[in-house]
Formats: sequence, C-alpha cells, structure tokens
Amino acid sequence: MSLEQDIRDHVGLYLNSFLDVDQFEDWCVATTWNVEQSGTEGATDLTFRIESALAEFTSGLTTENELRHTLAPILQVQWASPFEVLDHQVERLATRRSSLQFGVRRAREGVLA
Repeated sequence: MSLEQDIRDHVGLYLNSFLDVDQFEDWCVATTWNVEQSGTEGATDLTFRIESALAEFTSGLTTENELRHTLAPILQVQWASPFEVLDHQVERLATRRSSLQFGVRRAREGVLA
C-alpha cells in the first residue's frame, strides 16, 4: 500500500471515529515524519495539509468538529451518518432486486415464447 493511500485510510478511520484525535495525531507524526524523503508528491501534500489542520486544532484556533470538516474535503472523504449509509444500501438492494426480477421475467418470456 502506498503512503498516500495509508494516509487517506487513517483519515477515514479518524473521520468515522475509529481513531480519536490523539491516536490520529500520534499515527501521523510517527508515520509521516520524513515524508519529504518518500518521493511521492501526493503523500507530502496530504501530510502538510493535515499537519496544518492539526496545528490549528492543537493550538485552540479550531474545534475538533472544524478539524473534521477541514479534513473531509481535503481528502475527498464524505462521511455520513449510519442512517444515511443504511438508506443507500437499502436503495441499492431494491435496485438489484428489481433488475433481477426483470431478468427472470425476460428469461421466462424467452422460454415460453
């Protein structure tokens, strides 16, 4: 896994409350302390943007909610409530069921024709 993807994955873990802010910050510091040497521009850019947002938070300039809102669009992560996720899954299942029923109906018509 690339460092850039690993960073994105950990931001997702933080945004979805699998990591608290201290755990996320500790992981970032330990993992990205020499990111300039990694040779990947994407990982370096993400790291500096995250470090900036964390610095504003730890210095009291922003709240944790503002930190989350800052990180979400930077990483193009959309976080949703569990109910929004469930609604989306139900819609997908209903669409699949409808498609399956249409396919079965068409197959029966072909067999009966």
